[in-house]
Order: sequence, then C-alpha cells, then structure tokens
Amino acid sequence: MTSHRIKMRLSGTKEDLEKWLWFVGKMDQKGLVEIINRSEAYANRGESKESRVYLEINLNIEE
Repeated sequence: MTSHRIKMRLSGTKEDLEKWLWFVGKMDQKGLVEIINRSEAYANRGESKESRVYLEINLNIEE
C-alpha cells in the first residue's frame, strides 16, 4: 500500500465543515485515509460567516 500525503484546507459554514470532517473521519476509520493533523476551526476574515479547517492527510491506496 502506498500513501500520498497532502495538505488540505476546508472552508465553509460550521455545519458544512462538521459534515465534511465527519466524512473524512469515516474514511480514516475505514483505512482509506489517515488523518495526520487537524487544526481547530478558524473564522474567515472580514464579515464572512464561514470558517476554515486545515488537514494533513495520507491517501492510502494499493498500486
């Protein structure tokens, strides 16, 4: 199995971020990815109602 590490930024409403983080967490549980690092949610600049989360992830695939 080969791993491919990336850094990812998710940006959206808190509700959308929760759903995407749940989805990535499920992929981690199934061994499809490995979450190496996850930041707290940061509010976007200005008057935006969106936030962002930074992830470092390994994509585990068989080649």
